[in-house]
Amino acid sequence: TALINSPEKSGSLHVDSKGLSRFVPQPAVDKNIEDAVTHPSDKVATAPVDSSAAPQVIDILMGYSRAGVDRAGGDANADALAKVEYVNLNLRNSLVTNVSFKLAGIQIVEPNYLVSVKTLSELPVIFAEGMANYHPDVIYGNFGTLEPGGAVGWAYTGGRTALGVSHSHDTFAHELGH
Repeated sequence: TALINSPEKSGSLHVDSKGLSRFVPQPAVDKNIEDAVTHPSDKVATAPVDSSAAPQVIDILMGYSRAGVDRAGGDANADALAKVEYVNLNLRNSLVTNVSFKLAGIQIVEPNYLVSVKTLSELPVIFAEGMANYHPDVIYGNFGTLEPGGAVGWAYTGGRTALGVSHSHDTFAHELGH
């Protein structure tokens, strides 16, 4: 799995053990849709960024529906590792050296869920087994179906849960930014 991000083409390239390749383009994004939600019980505190602070490693659980795995190229492990490294590369390129993400674990569930605010609120229940096994700081849901007229991803501002359509590494990075 390789993530391609150029002005001409953006998406993921998947090559199987027989050398057969398949390109999955990034989804079209409607930038007019607000995709951040305030969690009803979260209180967000802000503080100045201290670049000399001790390094912080954020453990992330990557949850997938079976349809999400298929839409992301068929290999949840490769997709999750590529997305986490993509975010870490973006952080390094932005000269953020004291924050990084680490893949804590992966959980795959059979039912598919819509990429929606409702599903965002249900992530801790959908991926309860992964949360119990890996104790992540952040949960990200990768699903295969968008809500009609909805965003390609959603996140709680300052929260620990986010989700998106599984074949978009840009959406993953964007939602983690919330």
